[in-house]
Amino acid sequence: MQIEMPKSFDHEKLEKELNEYWKGIKLVERIKQKNRGKQKFYYLDGPPYANAPPHIGHALTRTLREVFLKYKQMNGFDVWAQPGFDTHGLPVEVIVQQKLGLKSNEDIERYGIDKFNKACREHALSSFEDWKSFYEAFGSMATWSLDNPYLTYKNEYISSSWLFFKHAKEKNMIYKGKKSVPWCPKCGTSLSAHEASQEYREVEDTSIYLKFKKADEENTFFLVWTTTPWTLPGNVAITVHPKFNYSWVELKWQGKEETWIIAEPLVDKLMAKFHIDDYLVTKVLSGKEMEGMKYIHIMEKSCPYHKGKLYPIVLDDYITTEEGTGLVHTAPGHGPEDYETGLKYGLEILCPVDEEGIFTEEAGKYKGLYVFDANEIIIEDLKKEGSLIHTEKVVHRYPHCWRCKSKLIFRASPQWFIRIAPIKEKMLKENEKVRWVPDWAGHKRFKEWLENARDWCISHQKYWGIPLPIWECECGHFEVISSIEELKEKADGYEEGMDLHRPYIDRITMKCPKCGKTMHRVKDVTDVWFDSGAATWASFGYPENKEFERWFPIDFITEAVDQTRGWFYTLMVESVTVFERTPYLNVLVNGLILDPKGEKMSKSKGNVIHPMDVIKQFGADVFRWYLLWSTNPWEDTRFDPEALKTTKAALNTLWNSYSYAMRFSLVNGYTGEKARKLYSEDKWIISKLENMKKKISQAYENLDVNEPARLLRDFIVNDLSRNYIKFIRDRIRNKDNDTAVFNTLFYVLSEISKLMAPICPFVSEEIYLHVDGSKKSVHLENWPIADEKKIDNEIEESMQKALNIIEAGLSARNLAGINLRQALREAIVVMKEEPSVFSDLIAKQLNVLSLSFVDSPPLGDNYIRVESNDFSLYLNVEIDEELRKMGINRELLRRIQQLRKEAGLIEKDEIITFIDCSEDFKKVLDIEQIKRVSNSKEIRFEKNKGKKWQIGGEEISIEIEKIQNQ
Repeated sequence: MQIEMPKSFDHEKLEKELNEYWKGIKLVERIKQKNRGKQKFYYLDGPPYANAPPHIGHALTRTLREVFLKYKQMNGFDVWAQPGFDTHGLPVEVIVQQKLGLKSNEDIERYGIDKFNKACREHALSSFEDWKSFYEAFGSMATWSLDNPYLTYKNEYISSSWLFFKHAKEKNMIYKGKKSVPWCPKCGTSLSAHEASQEYREVEDTSIYLKFKKADEENTFFLVWTTTPWTLPGNVAITVHPKFNYSWVELKWQGKEETWIIAEPLVDKLMAKFHIDDYLVTKVLSGKEMEGMKYIHIMEKSCPYHKGKLYPIVLDDYITTEEGTGLVHTAPGHGPEDYETGLKYGLEILCPVDEEGIFTEEAGKYKGLYVFDANEIIIEDLKKEGSLIHTEKVVHRYPHCWRCKSKLIFRASPQWFIRIAPIKEKMLKENEKVRWVPDWAGHKRFKEWLENARDWCISHQKYWGIPLPIWECECGHFEVISSIEELKEKADGYEEGMDLHRPYIDRITMKCPKCGKTMHRVKDVTDVWFDSGAATWASFGYPENKEFERWFPIDFITEAVDQTRGWFYTLMVESVTVFERTPYLNVLVNGLILDPKGEKMSKSKGNVIHPMDVIKQFGADVFRWYLLWSTNPWEDTRFDPEALKTTKAALNTLWNSYSYAMRFSLVNGYTGEKARKLYSEDKWIISKLENMKKKISQAYENLDVNEPARLLRDFIVNDLSRNYIKFIRDRIRNKDNDTAVFNTLFYVLSEISKLMAPICPFVSEEIYLHVDGSKKSVHLENWPIADEKKIDNEIEESMQKALNIIEAGLSARNLAGINLRQALREAIVVMKEEPSVFSDLIAKQLNVLSLSFVDSPPLGDNYIRVESNDFSLYLNVEIDEELRKMGINRELLRRIQQLRKEAGLIEKDEIITFIDCSEDFKKVLDIEQIKRVSNSKEIRFEKNKGKKWQIGGEEISIEIEKIQNQ
């Protein structure tokens, strides 16, 4: 305990001083040593990219993890909290390409893969120092291990991650195939399904209604609707629903008699849309009956590839009648559903589009055009040929590249896949063992994603990434390498310590065990989401580092809710493949922080709020506390500067309470001696504290971060500051050595500092070192466990009744227009169960000379009545001469105290008080009380140049003078 005059609250100075203090005492090493070898708690850091400074979402995620990690650490757990960083993939490549002026994969290869990857490596950690500064400024536990973060580009990480492919091959999960996969033309690579799901945007497109000529019926057409005209050159079928009915509709179109085939429920709706009034349904067939019918391609003239070919009507049950015509144009090279339908019917997987989104030879006249630029040209050609019936603008959600933000296409290309079917049921079973908060995130949203999971396109046609550890022979055989050690054993060309990235690993070959020919590595790199999905074990360097076996599985992770399709998913896939169990036991998901208008933050909108700016303005403690109590973590929340100000006010309340205790303990010469007994209000605040400890601990065990933050705020602002400190004001100013009040204050503040340590690491440390200090840091303390012996629910109930009565009494004063400094004769309370233990306290807080509890209301018209649920309060508002004098004394004292505060005096500073007033005014004053309460050594009644006030109907002036050389 270091009792000294408290500083004014300057968060910047405090945070800087404490960071230096923690370094000086080697706090990190002390914390690690304290719990080393005890029960483990493994937290896996969701790796951000270190090529850009942290954003406000990172601050939220780091706050959520901090409270649980510090809670566990203070509970004696050996916490593993190694920070990590993603370093590969499009987030790095896209920026490096822009810097180097490289627009395509061909440009990169001409520039040199080695030079390009060197630039990527340098850029990957370009903001690492920003992250270090952020973690330190934020009081984060990540600073514990920033000297040794896991980095996904390190050789040991890459080698460790390859373990997945060994197990995947053993389970027959790896295969090569030509599939329609999400593709970014700008980045020139495939994307996985979960990557494609990351970025959907509202776009406006032209949708078109077309007629495809039926092969064996004159003037009969299949009516089709599409929002992607550019995919029509790849059309090889029309799909209908086997159970829907389809109508043959006779009508006149542009002067010709025609028959259109449309889903039966949509006939009237579409005729109205096309302004056709006269039509007749002549026949109805089910989709099943239509299977195998043939049509002539709509682009016979513009795409000679289709000339003379007939294409089939096929069946699938994904067709709906919610929009369109009930017949779907099918291009297996341009969509996953189309691809699956194509496989079922043995259709050609036609994809006349190259890796940059440019039409190839098979697209006929559109060869050389960028697919999205071709849309309007195709529409115009269809109009000229008489195939176009109707166009309209539609706004719909369309996938975009999660990094470069350009529109994606679906494109069939040879890729390597991870077959999900062998582990799907196991993943679903393992997911049932996970505690998700909130529950719907895991046992609904994530479960649905698992149930519908498609095979994972694991290969990407890029350069800066974990190399796909697959060597392929022209005979069709392929080998999977699971580590550097296995590579040394089987490969030719490996050099000790060589970089495992392209192009160096591409030069390594091996002999085919089947035919003896030379096998070459598949040139692809892995989907970058594979990198972080392998962090479960690769962050340790397992299997070489067996330490991992002590820590697995992960006890806790937290990331944004959209990671149910991203990181949470790849972690599950990879862990179930390698270890046949869930990688994590507890998952807390969080939402987004939006700008004050409720919009997503983005550089293009200019509405980005940087966490370091918030820390500079408000301080890390305020920022962290605000993020925890403002809303449920999984809900999107608007960034609210006003709420930050409210949080700052709450933290100032804690600081002021601490400062108040320090100042008066110095004035009273308190040295820590124990009191023989406590007052009722002391017992009450301690009981409230102990009950709060139980609630906070239970909340953390339930992964609830809101409740502790809110409980502490309510306790500090209401119970401690607004009530307890107000109740003890006379006791603490009394120099009669009331040790009970200081015992209580110091105990409460010490325990609050420990409870606040996970939330507000800086302020809690400062308070702890001065009111307790039994250890070098509050972060070396044990978690405060509730003392059941100190919990007194009866006294809490009595105090609540007392507070209700006080509130009613203050309301009565307000109704009467009488301020609290004016003493009143009596308050009478009509109620069944009186809080007698707090009668004196109630009377003092209401400033009444008498408080009584009775069974029936008093008589007389000098009472103000206030009704409550379980009592009625009657306040006697008649003011006699005695009461008037008491009011004058209290008002005078208030003005003297105001002058002391304005002069910057502290409680122990003695003063001389000068009062200019009449003799009549002087006669009503209690001189000794004024001297004692205001710490005035002398009161002089004489003219002065002090402030003037109206007190008791008279204008008086008051001046104070500090006594020097005390």
